[in-house]
Amino acid sequence: MVSFSFVSAIGFLWGIFSICYAIITLVVFIQPQWVGTRSPASSGYFGLWRHCAVASVMTEMTTTSEFICRGRLDDFSSIINPAFRVATIFVGIAALVAVLSVFGLILFICAPARQAYFIIAMMQALAAICTGVGLVVFPAGFDAAEVRLTCGPTADRFYLGTCTIRWAYVLAIIGLLDGSVLAVLGFVLGSRHLKLSDEFSSGSTRKIHSISGMNGYPARGGYFYGTDSGPTPSVTYSYASTKRSMGGLQPIVLLPPDTESEYRSKASLYRAEYATPKQNIQL
Repeated sequence: MVSFSFVSAIGFLWGIFSICYAIITLVVFIQPQWVGTRSPASSGYFGLWRHCAVASVMTEMTTTSEFICRGRLDDFSSIINPAFRVATIFVGIAALVAVLSVFGLILFICAPARQAYFIIAMMQALAAICTGVGLVVFPAGFDAAEVRLTCGPTADRFYLGTCTIRWAYVLAIIGLLDGSVLAVLGFVLGSRHLKLSDEFSSGSTRKIHSISGMNGYPARGGYFYGTDSGPTPSVTYSYASTKRSMGGLQPIVLLPPDTESEYRSKASLYRAEYATPKQNIQL
């Protein structure tokens, strides 16, 4: 059976990896190293909302090459094309939700653990879905003029030409898988925590069944007198808090009325036949 300590250890690791997942989504959103050229001679790379490339700068005397980066979050018109803008919006939402899920870990202090697991897992699932949409939409913008200028005229939608995928795009894929696994694990931990809480609360205290209200068949001397075919009895529970329940508690035997005398006679014969001064057998 899975114990609370095991679930707590897994939950602790889940919280650590949730923080790592938020950091991954932030790095993916900020870094422009999604795709770029293979050779350093014609260096250039593109991100969601920022792209950098080598540009020729002409002066009065000479022409020099400089590495220029363009694109700003506060000016969506500076982003290359609509596909990159849509990818920026979805990955930005994923990064925001992932960061909020880290702050959501505070819910473990002020709310039941089951609810905290479910809320954070839903946020991580939403972040993973948004990241997946961004990964799918982003390659649709490879037909932009800026991309073809860096990656060659053969670059087209979902085809990079002479460019290649860089580490930020790979990190985004890892973030998608990480968010999906964390979301599933969060739901599993929430369900497991609820089940263990119910088992712990029901088994942490010892209860004694005291049977009462048996339609005219009261409990007397630790026995219940009734019939098997009678109506279903109403059972109440009382905790072992009396002196008798704490020590020398006798078992409760359910007997029909017609076997009471027979049971008592057999018990007396047993004690008389087998009991010795060294033995003290109680029934």
